[in-house]
This record gives sequence, structure tokens and C-alpha cells, in this order.
Amino acid sequence: MIHSKIERFGSIQRRWFQIMAASLVYIAAHVFDYLFTVHGIAVNAAQEANPIVQGYMDYFGVGKGLVICKSLMSVIIIFGVIVAHLAYTKKGNKIRVEYILYGGSLLTFLGGALWLTKL
Repeated sequence: MIHSKIERFGSIQRRWFQIMAASLVYIAAHVFDYLFTVHGIAVNAAQEANPIVQGYMDYFGVGKGLVICKSLMSVIIIFGVIVAHLAYTKKGNKIRVEYILYGGSLLTFLGGALWLTKL
């Protein structure tokens, strides 16, 4: 009985570690995208394709607007993943919510890499 509780506690710790690792990858992807977006706009005088991000950049300036918008997006997505994890684990589902963050990270890396084609 005690052994099963220890195994369950280890499983819970492992899942939270996986979610935190996925969150760090997601944040790294946003930093990568931020750097290439700022560089692409400075070098090419291009505009951001996302109208929401462009609105933040118009209002706050390029650097500050991108930081605010990307920070808000990251917090909302990571919070949503944590809430989904808590909701689904209480129901006994084995959904791997950190895959949402990995998918978002991949798309963000690809979006940042598109600026490389414009350099």
C-alpha cells in the first residue's frame, strides 16, 4: 500500500516535470520568434503578419509591444494547459496536455524561422 502511494507520487512529480519542461520549450520558442521578428522588422522594414501583435507593436513600440504580447500569450497558453491537466487528471483521463505546448513551440519556431527567408 505504501509502495503504491510512493509510485503514484513519483508519477505525479514526473508529469509536472514534463509540463514544466514543455513550458520552458514554449517560452524558448517565443524568445526565438521575438529575436527574429525584431531583427526582420529592423532589417526589412516589414510588418508583422499577426494583426493582434501588430496592434501591440503600433501602440507600445516594436520591442515593448512584442514583449507584452508574447508574454501575455505565453501566460494564457501555459495557464490553460495547467488547468486542462488538472481538469483531465481528476477525471482519470491520461491526456498528455504538454503535447499542446510542444505543438505550439514547433509552430512558433517555424514562424520565427520564416523571418530568415526575408533576410
